[in-house]
Amino acid sequence: MLRSAIISCALSRRAIVATRFYSEVSETTSIYARLRDDLKVNMRAKNMKQLTLVKALLSSITYAEKDPKNKAGDLKTNDSAVITLLQAAIIQREESITEFTKASRQDLAAHEQEQIDSIAKYIPKQLTDAEIKDVLTRVIQEQGATELRHIGQVTKASNIDPNTAHRSRILAFAKQLLSPPDKI
Repeated sequence: MLRSAIISCALSRRAIVATRFYSEVSETTSIYARLRDDLKVNMRAKNMKQLTLVKALLSSITYAEKDPKNKAGDLKTNDSAVITLLQAAIIQREESITEFTKASRQDLAAHEQEQIDSIAKYIPKQLTDAEIKDVLTRVIQEQGATELRHIGQVTKASNIDPNTAHRSRILAFAKQLLSPPDKI
């Protein structure tokens, strides 16, 4: 009797341990929690490329959280602030790709593109350049904006979710559309 209880207890422990797999993510899990879970999975799998990327992303979140200019509060629960950081990481890697391409380093450009693809898993689907231009063009026509000084009104009226397009991209396209053709 006692031996069967120990065996069943041991079997139930194995069942509990077997169900602790970290790659399964629910919809309500924060991005920070998903990154932490992926850190553990990549450590166990000894996937060094992904592990290095996830560590860098977690480090940037921690750095931003400790920044005295941080107004977002706790980034571990604030997904919109984390999305902004991840978008900035993507933009940084896109700039690196252009520099590596200019220097004919396709191997490094491919590595950066892999990182962009990995980061993109954590953020909502981003608007394409054409979609941003379409929205801004429609707003410019509705507002009757013709000059660069209307850029604030146009970007505010566009109501583009900052989680789907980085603010710098929106501003760049608004500036491009509002600038006279001879200044482009």
